Amino acid sequence: MLGILAGVVPYSRNNFAFIPGAPLPSNNTSFLAEVFYRLQVNDRISITPSLIYVDDPYNVRSLDDSLIGAIRTTFSF
Repeated sequence: MLGILAGVVPYSRNNFAFIPGAPLPSNNTSFLAEVFYRLQVNDRISITPSLIYVDDPYNVRSLDDSLIGAIRTTFSF
């Protein structure tokens, strides 16, 4: 199965609990996109490699965008 996901991470605009020296969050939102492919190994095991792109991590524009690779394994009982 091939899949594509996209969305916006929930956030709070009025979060006043900042870490001293850390960049302040902006009014922008982080955007995430994921593409994945599920490989069915047998009736009970599947492996799903995926790539995840994150734009404006933590709603902070000064942070670089991220590209994350992941491998998930699902065992069904």
